[in-house]
Amino acid sequence: MRICFVAPTTHLSGNVTTAERICALLQQAGHDVLQIAPSDMASTTGKEFDCCFYLHALRCGSVVWKSTDPSIRAKKYVLILGGTDANEKHHADSEAEMLRVVETSDSIVCFSDAMVAAALSKWGDCARSKLVVISQSIAPCPNDHSEVTLDSLVGGTSPVVLLPAGLRPV
Repeated sequence: MRICFVAPTTHLSGNVTTAERICALLQQAGHDVLQIAPSDMASTTGKEFDCCFYLHALRCGSVVWKSTDPSIRAKKYVLILGGTDANEKHHADSEAEMLRVVETSDSIVCFSDAMVAAALSKWGDCARSKLVVISQSIAPCPNDHSEVTLDSLVGGTSPVVLLPAGLRPV
């Protein structure tokens, strides 16, 4: 499958990390993925994709859907909501733009049930049938550069729960 993935490229942001993680998973699954910034839309001219993913309704979706015709040619369009989309208040013009992106997307990915609730509260029935929850997850990796291991921290068989949180208020 040929996939175009549009994501903000703000250095050292969660957006970059999320986009890179999802693109790597798609590539590992055998898909051909072109990851671009919203400012690089011209690189898709003349190309057709099976699917276009865009991270954030306002930051990327509004670039893909500048008008009723998308600026990227694809068979399906998938919005991946970020916390900024669902949880922050925006100017009325931005809210209208986000609603248009939600309405024109074929599917909408949320990372949690709480994000689904926020999306439903914000966009109501126009989003309901499109929402899909795909939870984010992490896996601890071995580290050869440290003598601290999960076994030494928790005694070997105890479960480990990692809670990355509190990076910024939402």
